[in-house]
Amino acid sequence: MQIDVFNKRERACQLLRNVQSAQCLLKIKIDEFTDYIVNARLDSSDVNEKASTMIMSYSAMLEVQRIILEGLAKTPSNGKVVLSPELTGVLRAHGLIAK
Repeated sequence: MQIDVFNKRERACQLLRNVQSAQCLLKIKIDEFTDYIVNARLDSSDVNEKASTMIMSYSAMLEVQRIILEGLAKTPSNGKVVLSPELTGVLRAHGLIAK
């Protein structure tokens, strides 16, 4: 699948800024949670589950950021990008592109 991204570059940059803002907020939450568990007695399985979820979310945001930056860096002069079948499938599954 090929998409035209030339006119959407600014939207991608805005999305990148939003992802980076969310990363900062999540980092603060991770730090707060770390301080909280150091000072409280909690069930270790509950702590592990919450910490794991936050860290996986942060990792996912880093991956999204990497993909956006890579895409912006690789935007050809004609503004057309070819998406892999795997990425196309994921975007379709989440309703982000039409069939």
